[in-house]
Amino acid sequence: MDDIERGDDGGNGSDGEDSFIAYVRRHGLDEDGDVADEWRAIDPIERDDANLTELDIKAYDYYLDGAFARLGAAIGRNTQLRALSFSDPDWEMSEEALRALFGGVASNLSIRKLAIRDCNLFDGGVLTALAPFLERNGCEHLEVLSCNLLPECLVALASALSAFDTLEEFFLSDCGIDDRVECDLMEALACHSNLRKLSLVDCFTGSDGCMALAAFLETPGSRLATLDLGYNRINDEGATILAAGLAKSKSITDLDLTKNRGISRKDGIASSKL
Repeated sequence: MDDIERGDDGGNGSDGEDSFIAYVRRHGLDEDGDVADEWRAIDPIERDDANLTELDIKAYDYYLDGAFARLGAAIGRNTQLRALSFSDPDWEMSEEALRALFGGVASNLSIRKLAIRDCNLFDGGVLTALAPFLERNGCEHLEVLSCNLLPECLVALASALSAFDTLEEFFLSDCGIDDRVECDLMEALACHSNLRKLSLVDCFTGSDGCMALAAFLETPGSRLATLDLGYNRINDEGATILAAGLAKSKSITDLDLTKNRGISRKDGIASSKL
């Protein structure tokens, strides 16, 4: 099987364009123990294939850092890609390989959507390296899901978010952040006036986080329409604080508070425009 395969949809993205899934596997070894298989998976990226607009990299098993460096460099030079997602579900990718991959990606000029899932981001160096990329490319869609975000990573993420103002959708979930950090993130997001969808699922959001969110909702000119706060620690106090912000919002149409067991009454939310 080739290292690049068509997706389940036959290779057609949402816009009818081809998308590819790159499965990064351990190289096959010949009888002498040498690497027998070149990275055919990288060829379409290096060729700047006009059909290659979406790339989903899934890392499995063990890795050769040099291959990831080549992959990152190829993505960095590609001018057709519009969406890139990366996941390392087993968290076995080395820090060197991760830096090599995203160090190359940071040079890309065409990607507008970036998703990082199931990944150990170590000390925040990856996010720091990506900050100029996010600013330069005018990133519109950013996902950081189920990642190991140490305090240094969260500082880097907040810094990266404050470096540009073009986000329309931001998803952060299950990354081990706390309420205080969420305040910093909301402050960083305040400059993104085109933000229409914000998802902070399983982020330990409590009363402090609700205060930051309420202030964000009251930002003049905010276009936020969808807010997902499921699986957090919002209680009655937090819900009341949030309701005050919602009452002043002119754009919110959809709010999800699923599995916030600390809310014993719903009048705080019911009193808002929702």
